Amino acid sequence: MFAALQDRRLPVAERLSRCAEFAWQIQEALELEQPLPGVPQEYPDIFTPEEVSRLLDTLSAMESINQEWADTLERLTQRQEELLEALPEFLGETGGEWRYEHIAVYFLYRHFTDCLSDGAVYARTMVACCSAAAVMLMDCMRWKDSGALSEWDRILDLKLYSKQVEYSEENTAEFIAEYD
Repeated sequence: MFAALQDRRLPVAERLSRCAEFAWQIQEALELEQPLPGVPQEYPDIFTPEEVSRLLDTLSAMESINQEWADTLERLTQRQEELLEALPEFLGETGGEWRYEHIAVYFLYRHFTDCLSDGAVYARTMVACCSAAAVMLMDCMRWKDSGALSEWDRILDLKLYSKQVEYSEENTAEFIAEYD
C-alpha cells in the first residue's frame, strides 16, 4: 500500500486511485482465500464525479462538529464539478502533491492495522485515500476562492477535516461502514 502511495512517477490522484484498487483486490483475495495480488497497473479513477459525490455524501451524513464544517461541505458539494476540473491546475501551480501523499500515508498508517481485527482492508484504505482527496478538494476550493493558498490555509483545512473525521470514533466508524 505504502509503495503504491509513494510512487512519485505518478501524479498523486493516480496514486490514490491505484492504492484504492490495490486494497479492493487484496480484500477480494482475502475473502476468496486466494493469493494476494501485486500492485495493480490498471485502476479506476476515484476522482470521478460519482466517487466524489459518494465521498461528500458520506462526510455530510456524519455528525458535524461545527457550522464551519457544515458550510465547507455544502460549498464542496455545490462546486464539486468545478473543483474536479481545477484539480490538475491547482496541483501544478501549488506544487503540493507530496502533502496529499503524506496525508494518505498518515491515515493508512494510523487506521490500517485495525483491519487485522475487523478485516476491513478496503474500507480502511479508503479512509486514507478519501481523506487525502477531501483535503485536496478543500485546499483547491480555497485556492480558487482567493487565487492563492498559504501554508496556514492548508493547516486550517487539514485541522478542520481532522477534527471532523479523525478525532471522532463515531465518524471514523461511519466512514469505514460506507466502504466496507
